[in-house]
Amino acid sequence: MWCNLTHKPDYIKTVKINPDANFEVKLFDCNDSEIDKTKLSAGEKEIYAISLLWALVKVSGKKLPIVIDTPFGRLDSIHRENLVTKYFPKASHQVILLSQDEEIVGRYYDLIKPCVSKAFTIENLNGTSSIQRGYPLLIKLKINMKDRIKISELASYHLHVVKRNLKFSGNADDLIPLRIAFGRSLQVNKKPEVPETDQETQEKLKTQKRKELQLTTFEQGQGLIFQALLSQKYQRKIEDDEYVDMITQHIEHGLWVIYNDTDKIKGYDYLVRIVPQMNDLDTPFADFRSSSEKDGILKVKIGTDKQTQKSIEYQINIANNPHFGIIGGSGSGKTYFLKHLLREIRQNSDYNTHFVIFDYKDGDIAKDESFVQHTMAEVINIKEKPLPLNIFAGAESNEREQIERANRIVEIVQNVEASIGKVQEQNLYNAILQAYQEASPYPDFRIVRNILQEINPRPDSLTSVLRPLVDLNYFAENTELIYGTWTNKTLIIDIHELESNKELVCFFVLNQIHTELKRLGVASVHPISGARQLRTVIVIDEAHYFLDHPKRSKILAKMIKDVRSSGGAIILASQSPDDYDTAESDFLELLEFPIILKSTPKSHKFLEQKFSLKSQEAKDMLQELGKLERGEAYILFENKPVLVKLT
Repeated sequence: MWCNLTHKPDYIKTVKINPDANFEVKLFDCNDSEIDKTKLSAGEKEIYAISLLWALVKVSGKKLPIVIDTPFGRLDSIHRENLVTKYFPKASHQVILLSQDEEIVGRYYDLIKPCVSKAFTIENLNGTSSIQRGYPLLIKLKINMKDRIKISELASYHLHVVKRNLKFSGNADDLIPLRIAFGRSLQVNKKPEVPETDQETQEKLKTQKRKELQLTTFEQGQGLIFQALLSQKYQRKIEDDEYVDMITQHIEHGLWVIYNDTDKIKGYDYLVRIVPQMNDLDTPFADFRSSSEKDGILKVKIGTDKQTQKSIEYQINIANNPHFGIIGGSGSGKTYFLKHLLREIRQNSDYNTHFVIFDYKDGDIAKDESFVQHTMAEVINIKEKPLPLNIFAGAESNEREQIERANRIVEIVQNVEASIGKVQEQNLYNAILQAYQEASPYPDFRIVRNILQEINPRPDSLTSVLRPLVDLNYFAENTELIYGTWTNKTLIIDIHELESNKELVCFFVLNQIHTELKRLGVASVHPISGARQLRTVIVIDEAHYFLDHPKRSKILAKMIKDVRSSGGAIILASQSPDDYDTAESDFLELLEFPIILKSTPKSHKFLEQKFSLKSQEAKDMLQELGKLERGEAYILFENKPVLVKLT
């Protein structure tokens, strides 16, 4: 049985069953050495169990119906095909398969279809299950006679202008700009509303006819894709009776956005700007050139030298490392400059370099609509919806990866929270591995917490750490949509209203990006300039919450060292140079670009070491920092300190 189902038929040569020891089953390999069944992979264990049950049915000599729930479990494609062709049709005179909607579909269904007598689909509607004949049941959109999209006179006017600005012409081209408008509305991550018109626009509308088209024309046979996009945006199922209204709202909103966007940049140049870039692909470096240069060097304007009045810019991806330390107290202009820097990085990389910023303190960055629009960022407010991240995903099919993932999660929780002991660490590790076995397709924090409560029903420090992650829905559950990759996303993660676990949330996101960058490997280097492709920038505001904690700063320092070669950059924004003076890690050496605005540090050590100053010179600069005007800063330029007026 094993040989029929597995792609390693020679792995198990002999099977021995001891009737005197509770029918214990022992497996032996080709060398007659006993195989430790606990070391079989999850897929191998499933094939072994199926083979054993199949053998028992055969030797019993009885006709027994077999019911198989979630038949594919954790199996790879070879095992799945073997089951469909060699086991399901022969397992018994009657086999009942309870398949999920993404299991026996496509090619697998075509293979087994000749052996299927009857098929049904169970659909849950409003809490009630109904059974319908046919497999799979193709659910079609029921539009209830509402099969036409009618956009307003204002949207029709915007469409007229958008077609001109994007260099479309004629009525036959309506479909393309309308679909672009729908996508643009989803992309800007704003509520799909169109402001009231001004008097001038109202006059132009008097001769404007209302546009109308069929829904099927707009969809072009891809209705389920549009419904899936809306479901992803709103994180819920979009009902049929609201589908057309939502599409219409997003089309009108998108036309308004493009109408305003194309005031200055038009045609193909605009379309290139709004298309998401796939930085996680192994693309030649030439595709990542900046818009103004051909050498791959990413330049950003920093400010003006106060003494010479010369403009200063940094070439951030040819330096020893691309990491920044932006330091300044309240009212110094730190946040303003940080946003300027991110705008420069996005625009001068032709939007190929992304960023992820944690809006830690006031939510001011997330509320800045101009910044969000110009950087084409997505805002995620964790108080309103969970992060589209499941840190357990990606290891569900490999037992070794599950062990590594469990160890990593335990390490992060222990180091960031520092309130759990050895017993809690082991309990968490065991709970995660058990959750992988019980949950499909992968676990989530709710499942892990429930298992922990079974292991230890009494509340302890570990359950107090996990409680807000679960009860306040910080992270996506295993049934919710998640991002496939984070390194090609430009995100503002608003965490300023979280009551607790801010640092833990940040570190789980940082770990996800760190892992992805390592998986992507070494970033491309320009053959002439030596400029390294910069994939993403991670911004940590209020960095003292990380730096003043020994274990957190150690993890952060390791990440800063690792990500440079993979095309990652770190920006640490904090209030004082003193924050970077840690015993565990030498952040002075890790940050290539220090930007020090008005602040009142207690020590001159940072200045002395980072700017290569003598002790008295550093003390003098220490006094000057407290006298700086808003937007003034000392920077390191050509290996010496320079006082600048920041851009």
